[in-house]
Amino acid sequence: MRYTIKLSVKTGNQLGWLNRVPLRLMQERIEALALNPYSALISKPLAHGREQRYSWVGDWRIIYEVREADLTILIATIQPRTRLSEDI
Repeated sequence: MRYTIKLSVKTGNQLGWLNRVPLRLMQERIEALALNPYSALISKPLAHGREQRYSWVGDWRIIYEVREADLTILIATIQPRTRLSEDI
C-alpha cells in the first residue's frame, strides 16, 4: 500500500531553497514515508500527544500527519532542527 503525499504551501516553499544534495535526500525520505509512514527506522511520534510524526534527514526535520481515511500523508513543515523547537 502506498500513501499519497501532500505538501503544504509553506513546505513547498521551504523545499525550493534547499541545496541539491539535501533536496535529493529529502525526496528519498519522503518516498520512503509514502511506503511506510509508521516505520520506526525513519520516523517517530511527535511529543506533546499530537497526531503528528517526524522524520529526520541530517539536521532537517519533516513534520507530518498520516490520514488513514484517504491514505494521505500531509507534510506540515520541513525545517532545521534548531528552528523547529521554536515553532512547536
